Amino acid sequence: MTKHIEALGTKQRTLAKVVATVVLFTPGISSATGQLEEVIVTAQKREEGLQSVPISVQAFTGGGLKLAGVDNSIDLQIVTPGLQTARLAGGWVPRIRGIGSTDTSPGNESSVSTYIDGVYISGSFAGLLSLNNVERIEVLKGPQGTLFGRNATGGLINVITKDPQQELGGNLELSYGNYDDKVINGYATTGVTDTIATDLAVRWEDRGDGWGTNLGTGNDTFVDKEVVVRNKWLFELGDSTEITLEGNYFDFDRDTTNFYYRQKHRYDYDHNLDDNYKAHGWGSSLHINHDFSRASFVSITAYNDVSQGSYSDADYTPAPLQFGKFSSGTETFTQEFQLLSPGDSDLEWILGVFYMDRKAFMDPAGFGLGSLEDRAARLLGNFTQQDTESWAVFAQGTYPILENLDLTLGARYTQDQLKYEGKSLGFAPFPGDTDPTLVFGPDRDKADMDEPTYRVVLDYEFTPSVMAYGSVSTGFKSGTFTILSVPGPVADPEKLLAYEIGFKSELLDHRLRLNAAAYYYDFKDFQSLEVLGIQSQLINAGKATVKGLEMEVVALPTLNWTLKAGFNYMPTAKYDEFRGCPGPIPGDLSDDCSGARIIGSPDWDVSLNSEYTIPSSVGDFDLVLTYQYMSKFPWDADHGEFPVLEEGSRSLLNLRARWTSINGGLYLDAWGKNVTDEEYLVFGTNANGQGARILDGAPRTYGVTLGYNF
Repeated sequence: MTKHIEALGTKQRTLAKVVATVVLFTPGISSATGQLEEVIVTAQKREEGLQSVPISVQAFTGGGLKLAGVDNSIDLQIVTPGLQTARLAGGWVPRIRGIGSTDTSPGNESSVSTYIDGVYISGSFAGLLSLNNVERIEVLKGPQGTLFGRNATGGLINVITKDPQQELGGNLELSYGNYDDKVINGYATTGVTDTIATDLAVRWEDRGDGWGTNLGTGNDTFVDKEVVVRNKWLFELGDSTEITLEGNYFDFDRDTTNFYYRQKHRYDYDHNLDDNYKAHGWGSSLHINHDFSRASFVSITAYNDVSQGSYSDADYTPAPLQFGKFSSGTETFTQEFQLLSPGDSDLEWILGVFYMDRKAFMDPAGFGLGSLEDRAARLLGNFTQQDTESWAVFAQGTYPILENLDLTLGARYTQDQLKYEGKSLGFAPFPGDTDPTLVFGPDRDKADMDEPTYRVVLDYEFTPSVMAYGSVSTGFKSGTFTILSVPGPVADPEKLLAYEIGFKSELLDHRLRLNAAAYYYDFKDFQSLEVLGIQSQLINAGKATVKGLEMEVVALPTLNWTLKAGFNYMPTAKYDEFRGCPGPIPGDLSDDCSGARIIGSPDWDVSLNSEYTIPSSVGDFDLVLTYQYMSKFPWDADHGEFPVLEEGSRSLLNLRARWTSINGGLYLDAWGKNVTDEEYLVFGTNANGQGARILDGAPRTYGVTLGYNF
């Protein structure tokens, strides 16, 4: 492989990052030349220098993310202007440039796709990642579909984990933080034979003390236990063929809640039940790479099985009135074939075929009266399932039509077939009293959806260090049935037309990197989840427009100091048409929110990073500062009839000091996240006139980490 991105923590590290549009969380500088190192990405399914890729993409090394205090996918937004991440129960809701989903139910797929080692992660629950064993992460902005397996309107997050190596090596980290938070991260790799290598990555966390208290029961809230395991086997069959077999497992047990009404302390709530979310899942994938003389062949076969369940106090009070019980899961099989041009071809091309067979179910999803332990009335349970079968073909090619002028054309055709089945059963107050009775259903429905999408890009290289580009692309997110409800009406696909112009440059003998992009989005038939009392419905709400500008600067003031600054500015992110949005009357969708700002879309999103290295006779000392400012934004669409829940402007600051031994093996970190203890939300709503129901973000945390590289 060509030059890899090196992990931060050696003498080659830089000292600061500042992210904005099209650039990467730069890993370091060359100690010999004092220049920014070239960053290699695979955003176009081949290894390329980041500065030559005519796509808005940011890339981050696993080591760089760790220094910035990014331990999971929710925290990724602190280093990625234009990316906003929200959290609902066990699922996560990523948005890129205002485009994202509001429905995290297992039947729906996100407008921002997540891939791990090329495998599409179809559910929001599985996408809520703890970032261990990461080689790098690439965040692609704008519609995607001519290079990756599944369609995406907003963009995608591509996680690349480490590959096994023949040489014995690895890393072990022990961390301890406030709230009795204990974390073990381990990674090891070795050769088994001359042609076989394997590795094992394990992450274990146990946060024993909660951030707050459930005043109704006296128990801690926001405690967390999790285990994540990943194993790879690499088989090298001669010079032309490589096979990678991968398996993974995770288990989460979190005391959290969908929503709560905040008490005096922001992590306290007053429920008669302790809200709890549990999830576990496993998956496996088989990657085959073969080089022919005139093309390269890639096959990715994957299966993922995720199950989750939660109990919650549906009335959000200490009274034993209502409870909610949700058990759900997804089973996903995907097969992708790619054929790529050889590296010496003037025409760079890729042909792809993608197939997905996905089952999502809720069994049951119910609400009842009385406490969960002592039900006083009948429980209504919804048993629902959606099957999705998807076929797609895609292609993209880049050709130099003039000297220094390249034309890229991409096209895709997708066909989805959806089937829905649901029924509502009533259960007696106490188990064993009577058999459940059919309240409604069975309700069955099906839908077929297909759509062509395309991408056109022109890029011109003014000098070897300055490139400009312009693109027009379309995005398509498939429709879905509302698996939360019986009956479960279908929402049509949402579509995006995106225009973008940008440039990438490296100046001052590669000591200054300046990148920028301006974009315009025309968003139609966007999908919006509306709460109808205890039921929910996904609708196509109308049209939206997004206009924005992103810019990023990376500078090397000295050999040992790197500064990065970036921003995303969206002066326009509004619903041109939004009919049927929730009003002050529960279940009423007659209000018009046209003209309102898009949910979760701040005007300004600024990220800063500084990393400074102090060499010494006893090792290197690294001082790292990571900062994010985000201006206010709404959690609900404003129709003018009741107060909208608005997130005020916020500033998050992470600090880390690291000592690394002379030989680079041993290191010790002292770190703090959200060191100013900023109060902020990761989700909220004020819809349906039920008052502000919220979920707070993490408080100030701090601790120490002892690590050893071998």
